Formats: sequence, structure tokens, C-alpha cells
Amino acid sequence: SQKKAQALQSQLASLSDAQKAKGDESAQLRQQLTASQQEAQAMKAQIATLSSAQDAKTQESGKLQARLLESQKKTLALEKEIAVLTTAQADSTQSSEKMAQQVQEEQKKAAALAKQVAELTASQSGNTAALAMAEQNLVASQKKSSEFEKKWQEASKQLEEKNKQLASLDKAKPATAAKPKSTDEIRDYALGAFWAQEMIGMMKSKEGYGYHIARQQVLNGATDMINGELKLSYEQLIKVLQELDKNSGAQEEKVKKIANNEGRQYMTGFSKQPGVKKASMGYYYLIAKKGSGKIKNSDTVGVVIRESLSNGKIINDMTQKGTVLALPLNSYPPLFKSALSVLNNHGEIRIVVPPELAYGEAGRMPEIPPDSTMVYDIKIVDVAPTGGQPGSANK
Repeated sequence: SQKKAQALQSQLASLSDAQKAKGDESAQLRQQLTASQQEAQAMKAQIATLSSAQDAKTQESGKLQARLLESQKKTLALEKEIAVLTTAQADSTQSSEKMAQQVQEEQKKAAALAKQVAELTASQSGNTAALAMAEQNLVASQKKSSEFEKKWQEASKQLEEKNKQLASLDKAKPATAAKPKSTDEIRDYALGAFWAQEMIGMMKSKEGYGYHIARQQVLNGATDMINGELKLSYEQLIKVLQELDKNSGAQEEKVKKIANNEGRQYMTGFSKQPGVKKASMGYYYLIAKKGSGKIKNSDTVGVVIRESLSNGKIINDMTQKGTVLALPLNSYPPLFKSALSVLNNHGEIRIVVPPELAYGEAGRMPEIPPDSTMVYDIKIVDVAPTGGQPGSANK
């Protein structure tokens, strides 16, 4: 449509130039007509004068009349040409106006088409963006679905293994549990005890995130699974376990964040205290009492330790329990061996340990959240050569 409009505009320009040329020619002819008319008037005046003059001038009058007739013919011819040119000019003007109107209509069509193209382009861009977003959401959803499927497959596989192992146990619950006697009975009893220990650990972990776990219902679920008498469908179990996993993940992140913030604040404050140093392993320590008497790597070192979180919660206090840990210095874990190595006998030290050197991202729920900074107050009770026995906690 735009090309057609441009062609019409070019044709209109050509007609305008032709019309202008014809206008100029018409103006020249009109000037010639006017001059001829003036000449005719002059000749008429001369004829009138000559008519009243002498007969001798009759011949000249005839010549003038002949010239007048010729001038009149020329005038008529000029008038005819002017009429023709005027008609052609009118037709040209009408054609020019018509073409101009056609150009305007084509321009309007071109503008409408351009608008439609712009709208279609904008719509296509919007659809493309919406499609891209939908595809991204689909990919994310598929990825999340795959992750849940993978977790469920892993959980199903573990559950299947447990079922196979538990299927070897008696389905019928005895009225009174007799003490295991045979080798097989003792083995099976041990398996049950340790699986129960795992279950207890899992329950404590969930309780650490704020869940109230009814142990009898847990036992009922395990018993029904062993006996193949589940009271709920697998679909119900899957749905509730997926929801539990989702909520537990969010709660775990919350607990981890709190523990991490508390630990960093405590460690920052502790590191600024007078006398605090940083060990090469990455923990901070403050010697409360140096003690006396060097300790050899082969010496047995008796210690009492109070373990606590950075928020002050006590996890284990050997002093209150009246217990002493006695090991050769070389047998202590690297963290505690490093701390004991800067002391002498009867020395005391506090160490502040970042999560990566303590319980890490896993923690030890419910007592120790993930990413916990740990505080250990260590006191050397006594040191004895290899083969000797260190003193008691009250010494």
C-alpha cells in the first residue's frame, strides 16, 4: 500500500508540472489575443477614417479590411485554442484532485496497516515474553517435581529395605516379651534395638524443629508396616511426608540462620576481649589459668569439660556430673589436643569453635542446631605419665 501511494504521488507531481506548463501557454495566448484585439480596434478606427477619406484610399481600406479579417480569424483560432486549453486544464485539475484524494486514501491505508503491524508486533512480543516465562516456570516445576520424585524414590528404597529386614521378624506380637536367648534371637533383638535408636534420633530431630511427635503413633505406624496392615493409603502417607519435608526444610533454614547469627555475634565479641588469641585451626581461645608443669604427648591428661552453645545453653557439664575424661594427649581429637597443648597441668581455657570445626551444618538435634558455634570451658584436673591414673574431678 505504501508503494502504491508513492506511485500516485509521483504521477500527481507530473500532472502538476504539465498543468503549470499549460497554464503558462494559456497565459501567452491570452496576451496574443489581447494584442490582436487591440490591433483590430486600431484597424477599425483606421477603416472608419479611411471610409470618409478619398476614394484613392479605397484600395488601402480593402487591404486593411483583409488584414482585419485575417486578424479576426487568428483571434477566433486563438480563442478556440484557449477554450481547448481551458478544458484540458480543468480536466487536469480534476484529475489532479482525484489523484490527490487517492494518495490520501492510500496514505491512510498505509498508516492503518503500520498501526496493525505495530499492534501485532507488540502483541507478539508480549506473547513471546509470556511464553518464555511459562517455559521457565514449567522447567522449574519439572525440576522440583524431579527432585521430589528422586527423594521419594530414595525414601521408598530405604523403606523397602527396612520392610525386607522387618519382614523377618515375627508378625504376631507376643503377649509378654521374653528375654532373647538363642543367637538368632539376640541378633534380631539387637537389630530392633538399634533401629529403634535410629527412630528415636529422627523423632528428636523433628522435635528440635518444634514438632510434637507422639511416639505411640510412630510405634503403631512401624508395627502396621511390619504386619502389612497400614490404616492409611500410600498416597496419604506420601502427601503428608512431602509436606513434612517441605515444612522441615523451611524450619531448618530458620533455625540454622538464628544459630549462625548468634554464633557470629558471640565470636565477634569474644575475639575483641583482652588476651584472646586465634589458633591456626581457626578457633579463638582465652587462657584463664596457664597452670604449671609441661605436658608430654605421651602423658595421660584428665579433663573436665563444659560444653555450651553461644547463647549460653549448656549441653554437657562434666563437673556437675562428677566425671573426668582421661586420655593420652595424643589420643584426644585434634581440636582438644590443640587447646590442651597451650596449657600446663591444672590449666584452664575457654575455646570458641565455629560450626565447621564443631557439628557443622548437620548439628545434633534437638540439643545442637545446625551451624552452631560451640563454647568449651576446659579444665585440666591432673596429668600422669603413661600408665598412671589422673586425679578426680574434685582434686
